[in-house]
Amino acid sequence: MIYTGYYYKDLFIFTKDQLLKDQEHGNIILGSRDKNGNQTIIPIFKFPYASIILKRYSSGIHSKTVFDHSHFIEEQVFNRHLKDIAKLAKISKSISNKVARHTNAQLWVRYGAEGAILSKMKGHTKQETT
Repeated sequence: MIYTGYYYKDLFIFTKDQLLKDQEHGNIILGSRDKNGNQTIIPIFKFPYASIILKRYSSGIHSKTVFDHSHFIEEQVFNRHLKDIAKLAKISKSISNKVARHTNAQLWVRYGAEGAILSKMKGHTKQETT
């Protein structure tokens, strides 16, 4: 989620036809948000560990989705586990899968992404939302 900026549900429905391999750079996601259907363009080649995760948790060759669904749990349970981990790590901030989306945006800001580009990556229709 940190590398894609996708919500949990977006990763669950992430299909192989949305994952493109740019010959010069690497993996790019051309997809759409489940929430609003807005187009997203995400150059995940900037994050080396993203490729490792793609390989490690990939679905079989006959599946349409990128990730094997056996690795997913209910979103509420996932968020509860994140809160437990945060507590063990003595992180007082409220943690949920949505925090990963915000972390992704901060990473892109550090890379120098401009607002309009970041809005497109997030699938927002208005730059103000971003």
